[in-house]
Amino acid sequence: MSCAHCVVVDTIPYRGGSKIATEKALRLFIEQGGQVSVLGRDPSSWKLPGVRYWRLREWSVLVRREQGLGYFLRHGLIFIQLCALLFFKRPTVMLGASGPGNDLAIYLARWLWNVPLVQWIHGPVACSRTLGRALCLADWVFYLSSSRPSLEAALHVYAGAEVAQEYLANPRWQPICNGLARQEWPTRCQTKQVPQLFWAASLLKWKGLDVLIEALQCLPEPLPAHICYLRPAQTALSVSEICPQLPASHWYEAPNSLDALRARCNIFVSTSSQEPFGLSVLEAMAAGLAVLIPADGAYWDEHLTDGKDCLKYAPGNARALAECLLRLKHDAELRDRLGRAATLQALAYRAERVYQPVVSVLKAV
Repeated sequence: MSCAHCVVVDTIPYRGGSKIATEKALRLFIEQGGQVSVLGRDPSSWKLPGVRYWRLREWSVLVRREQGLGYFLRHGLIFIQLCALLFFKRPTVMLGASGPGNDLAIYLARWLWNVPLVQWIHGPVACSRTLGRALCLADWVFYLSSSRPSLEAALHVYAGAEVAQEYLANPRWQPICNGLARQEWPTRCQTKQVPQLFWAASLLKWKGLDVLIEALQCLPEPLPAHICYLRPAQTALSVSEICPQLPASHWYEAPNSLDALRARCNIFVSTSSQEPFGLSVLEAMAAGLAVLIPADGAYWDEHLTDGKDCLKYAPGNARALAECLLRLKHDAELRDRLGRAATLQALAYRAERVYQPVVSVLKAV
């Protein structure tokens, strides 16, 4: 019997949290005997050994098209390249590793090639008849619980409320969270050393770098800050500007030493607005940093307790964030207590456990 072979289409040109999560699941798939081929815009953004990469070619004039004729033309061209890959080596399954809006080409391939399609959704989807129809064609759907309302809306606008509920109740539609692999578990930080702040995200506006900069400027004395960022390429979304002149701040673009940088810090700040999950938050928890998150109703706001395993501040409020930073800066015992409690919470998010449902489906279909 031939081994399972999964083809992934990746239209995201940078290494973000959703790609890292997908990598961790595919690593387990490979360890269990599977093969993976990736058709992607930026093969260098993948760090997964044992994978065959195919470069996805796109026209710059179409890359930012998210609706209308240009959008469908863009994904039609991706579909043609995907067909060439499928013709070269037919897979047993295709994985959409972002959302139906980015993965539309594999739905066309699903129809033409009759290859099972697994959709993994890392964030909210647009309320669109096209995306609702696409979701109805998927053989399996795994989604972050925070994306459920948007999935329901997309299904509703295409097929109605009753059909939407039927799909969401189908056992082939499963909520899933992200996890950390045992061999990549973050290095433990030193909570009682000199307070140092760690922030890691892309420069997309909704990630909230502007809020962090303003909060640090509100402090009476500079707080050493290590700020790691990814600069999105060819995006239509708003982005923030870095501020390297900020006192006591150190800036790193896509650093290879992310784990070492995090380990020398003991305070982690998330400034994202309505983060679908927050893998960087989980990594900070596992490393034992004292975690600050916005009280915005997002995943970690619902799963962590203020004053027990994190501190929370009013979302988008730089002064409220600055007040929390002052508390942690002057209270080593609080930093240590919050960090230890957060680490205990992180132990429940082992990749080997949380991603196994995805891996089992990729092997079985």
